[in-house]
Amino acid sequence: MSQGSGADAPTAGAGTRTRLRAHLAKLRALLLMPEEQHVPGRNGLRFAVAEGLREIGAPRQAEALYAAILHEEPDNARAQAFRAACAVDAGRVGILKADSLEQSLDRLADLFGVTRQDQAYIRQKAATLTRMGFPAEAQALLRGLARTFSGPRPEMRGLSQQMVAMGETGAAAILLDRMLEPDPDDTTVLAWRAELALQEADPALALSLCARGLARNDGHEDLRRVRAEALARQGHADRAAEELAALVAQSPANPRARLSLADTLVAAGRLAEAEAACHAVLAAMPAQPRALMILIGVAQAEGDIDEALLRCRAALEQCPGDPRFLSRLAQICAQAGREGEGLAILEPLRREAPPGSPLHRMTAEALSAAGRVEEAEAIYRQMLAQDPADLAALTGLATLAEQRGAFDAALAHLEEALWTPA
Repeated sequence: MSQGSGADAPTAGAGTRTRLRAHLAKLRALLLMPEEQHVPGRNGLRFAVAEGLREIGAPRQAEALYAAILHEEPDNARAQAFRAACAVDAGRVGILKADSLEQSLDRLADLFGVTRQDQAYIRQKAATLTRMGFPAEAQALLRGLARTFSGPRPEMRGLSQQMVAMGETGAAAILLDRMLEPDPDDTTVLAWRAELALQEADPALALSLCARGLARNDGHEDLRRVRAEALARQGHADRAAEELAALVAQSPANPRARLSLADTLVAAGRLAEAEAACHAVLAAMPAQPRALMILIGVAQAEGDIDEALLRCRAALEQCPGDPRFLSRLAQICAQAGREGEGLAILEPLRREAPPGSPLHRMTAEALSAAGRVEEAEAIYRQMLAQDPADLAALTGLATLAEQRGAFDAALAHLEEALWTPA
């Protein structure tokens, strides 16, 4: 994980983002009302709201606004291109009206006026192939791109991070290895490559890479941290904790070192020390999600379910609506046989959530676990009313059908889930 990893970044703005999403959803609903369809001058606002929805990761909701623009201006090239991009972002390419996936993706290139060799286009194409269930094809594209991509160092690093986010660690490894060719002992790139080795469950390689870098600069903080994490993966948790404690003592303002120390202390069963490390991070960054999550895990490891739930609720006060903590809350409640407590939090939030929010799925799953199957099914059907291709809703309905013995219905839902994107 890189220094600027989103997983380690404060999320104090999560509440603002949630409110922004809610406002955009309301504006979207207004602009799609039948009486608004032919009001002059609305398309500028539709473009603005659609762009906002795309920025916050809601391409399916933005797509309907572009469709409304095209209803009035069928030849609007900008709306055509962005509508196509939304369809691809949402994992659907049928809107591009081609005979095959390959032709659909090439039509997207036409709409944006790029060549098939354009690096940004290849990245988009690989991301789409992954979402559409063609991992081998995506892998081949990304590995080819990793071998040929040329650009400034920050762009190469960014591409490697995108590849990791898509699960293509092999392609990221090829790219990072190329970055090491001019200088095999570049400590910064070696640290990135060592972290990737850990993600690929290869602590021995991570240790080898760290040794190379530390031979040049024995004080490099990232290399020292990754070396300790690799030792912990190999079962040397106490030794790793000692190394990380020394790093924290040397650089008390390094939150990543403290968080790695906390994780390692949990692995070593030293829960009180892990808790102290997390509180030290939270003193400076009250909404640090990884620290909050470790504290929840410490309470669970101690068998204190009430404290774990209390910490989940405290985390949600710092990170309102954060799906990671909502999901953990529902999970803990279900494990403790206290589904009602999780639902008491999830249901009011879901009622205020815009379409496409993970809160709908989480609430349906919690309702199902609590035996309130009809209510869970109703939510899944509401999700499908918003998006007939919603895979979570289709598979959720299939699971409910299977639980009640309706295997034909379960198969029908699963078949739809498998074939709808294409």
